[in-house]
Formats: sequence, structure tokens, C-alpha cells
Amino acid sequence: MNEILSEDDKIKIGYKSKMSLEEAKKRYPDWYQRRIVEGQKKPSEDFVFHRHRGIYDNWKQKIISGAVVGKRYYCLENLCSLAVQCCISPEELEKDCKMIMEHFETLTNDDKNHFTLSDVISALATYYRNDTNAFTRKIEYISERTGIPLQRAKRNGNTRAEHVEIMNFTRQLKGRRDSKYLGGRPDKKAIVQEWRKKKPWGKKTDCQRDTGLSRPTISKYWNVETDE
Repeated sequence: MNEILSEDDKIKIGYKSKMSLEEAKKRYPDWYQRRIVEGQKKPSEDFVFHRHRGIYDNWKQKIISGAVVGKRYYCLENLCSLAVQCCISPEELEKDCKMIMEHFETLTNDDKNHFTLSDVISALATYYRNDTNAFTRKIEYISERTGIPLQRAKRNGNTRAEHVEIMNFTRQLKGRRDSKYLGGRPDKKAIVQEWRKKKPWGKKTDCQRDTGLSRPTISKYWNVETDE
């Protein structure tokens, strides 16, 4: 999107200090030892997200149907945050942002409060900046900022592992009681094969983005012959 903007409006990624390395070595010896001498990465550079893209799609629908004036920017900015977590490509995100911008503008009820391309550019900065704080927000914080009601899944005091075990057991019981209840996830091998049928020239990265499967799972079934 930067190519259509003036130099003043383009997204500026990152911050470049004017301090020389020699001065930084004197003022911040610990940092110099870790980053320059030992070559350690920032914690955020090792922070990788692989959340299911359904989370991104679900939030997109929520803000299209539920965003209100005064909260529109935060709704879109959170979509950009989820785009990082769900491995959404910049092309897809920018296309979605433009579509949502047009919808948000229809909600405008004051000539002094239009939703414009500048709002989109500002929101997209979250996608391009390497700041993990924007990607580890609590549900309560997101709900308050965006005005979109969100609730945590109830575990009734159980740990996550216990909750999953109970849900699996419940699914098994329902499966025995009702043959029409097909619990469990779709066969991962079949998902990969079906995707490759539709996109024979597609890449593993695209398959991961579209299906939400992990890269090891995709690689496992990538060259398996398609079932006829």
C-alpha cells in the first residue's frame, strides 16, 4: 500500500538510533555484549505465531457487523494484530482493510469523523512492526477497546489439559449415542490432498495459511498420493 502514498504518509517501520556503536558500547555495555558481540536476537524476533486463520476470519465478521463510530479504528487495528498471529499475507490483509474501510465509512455520522485511508495506514503499522505487545493482548483489553463483546471459554475451574480431556470424552459419548454425531477433526491427510487437488501448483506456505494445519503435518502428507 505504501506505493500509492506520499513520502510523508508512508508507513515508517522501526526506529534508527543516531547513536554510534562506540557510544552505545560505553552507555549500554550489557546490551552491546548481548546484541553486538554475541549476536543474540531480540525476544520478539523468536516469537512466532501459528494461530488458526478462522480466528482472523471470525474477527473480521465481528467488526463488519458490530463496529460502531468511535471504535472503528481499534477494531481494524486488532484485525491487523490477528493477521500476524494467523499468518495472513500482507496482500490479503490490505485487501480486507480497504473493503472494511469502505464499510466503516458508511457508518460515519459526522463530517468531522470520516474513516479514511489514513486510519487504515495507521492500523497497518501494527502488522509491520515487530512488537509482541500488540500480539499478546488479553480478551478484556480487546473487548474494551473495540466495543466487541468477547468471552473466554468456560472451563469450570479445570486446567486447559483437563478441559480438553473432558471435551474429548463428551464427544466420544455423544458419538456412541448418536451415530449422526461425527466428532473429531477432519482427516488431516484428506485435507492436504483436497487442497492440492484444488491448487496443484500451490506452496506449503499457502496450504498452511488456507487450512490452518501445522507445517510438519502438511509436509508429512505433501507427497502422499491422492486417494481416488
